[in-house]
Amino acid sequence: MGRFFSEIMTTNYLVEKSKGILKLVPEYRDEGKGYQAFNDGSVEAEVGDFLYGMTRILRPVFVLETGTYKGVSSAYIGQALKDNGRGTLDTCEINDLHIETAKQLWATLEIFPKWIKPHRIESLKYEAIYNYDLMFLDSEPNLRFHELVRFYPHLSEGGYAFIHDCPPSLTQGNINPDHPEIESWPFGNLPEEIKTWVKEDKLRVIHFPNPRGMTGFYRVRRDEYKWL
Repeated sequence: MGRFFSEIMTTNYLVEKSKGILKLVPEYRDEGKGYQAFNDGSVEAEVGDFLYGMTRILRPVFVLETGTYKGVSSAYIGQALKDNGRGTLDTCEINDLHIETAKQLWATLEIFPKWIKPHRIESLKYEAIYNYDLMFLDSEPNLRFHELVRFYPHLSEGGYAFIHDCPPSLTQGNINPDHPEIESWPFGNLPEEIKTWVKEDKLRVIHFPNPRGMTGFYRVRRDEYKWL
């Protein structure tokens, strides 16, 4: 890709290099802000650019993703790992077709298999053996809080975990008339573990205004200045 990549938008580069696999369309939940996407399930292009930037800044050795889907968010992260010259993305997916579709994209972008390692497994059954500086949780909504709980022990101090599609309300108290049996639809009630980590200042929360929503969790380092 060369040293002049910084002069090119990440999204534009990936779209061109994908040879027609990636096609930008307006984000239908955009509300006039100009966001773009590739489909109704993958990340917005701007969120992809953000993930690329975070990966470039953090220089992680290991990244964890849940919900590979069509491999779009993985492509941004994988490209950043390639540009960093180090790191591996572990990404979990249960659908064989999604995995094969993603592999085709990654191979075309020349970031697979060196930078991305797909796992055909339910996210909550995945046994993490590394510590991760960056996590992107984007599987089924009702699993994502539980994924944070499961993988928190493997989130490095100073690391970040992002939950896609998660608005500032965290959907707490939300009622869907079509699914009245599900409390706080669709994410479910916030686990007590996450509440405790936030109250004890072990996790710090930040919300993003992208159309589909995103909430980030930062794991505090023990050597940080104590504000409270």
